[in-house]
Amino acid sequence: MIQSPLEPPLHSTPSDPYRSAALMEERTPVAQPPIQERPVNQPSLEDFANLLESHERISERIKDLFRDLHTRVPGGFQAERLTEILEERHGGEKMNEILQSLQTEGLHSPYFREVQTDFWNFRHSGVTEMRLRREWQGKGEDSSIMR
Repeated sequence: MIQSPLEPPLHSTPSDPYRSAALMEERTPVAQPPIQERPVNQPSLEDFANLLESHERISERIKDLFRDLHTRVPGGFQAERLTEILEERHGGEKMNEILQSLQTEGLHSPYFREVQTDFWNFRHSGVTEMRLRREWQGKGEDSSIMR
């Protein structure tokens, strides 16, 4: 077998120690540190239970505030949908803050002003309690109407 003068001999090591170390590094895989999985920031069951409780309390507080105004009170499905809109707009982590604001500031809460506007929009776009109930039961024409 004829070997090129530019290639190192097959069974000998190069005379340059730095070159031989570089060749060894090329041949052996570099040890990677183990992958550390970051815990996903998932809410606990307790957090989820608190969120559901906040939803119920906010829905009830919304109805109470409309009663205090002596105006039309949202029905159960409407109040729940208004609460969902608040959650979508501000995030689930703000639900306790929203509840606190509705309890302390009442009719002057900025969140209640949003709810009033949303409820007005419901009434003028035909989003009735019956329509929301039918959608919840799966009997509505388009269940994505309020999303």
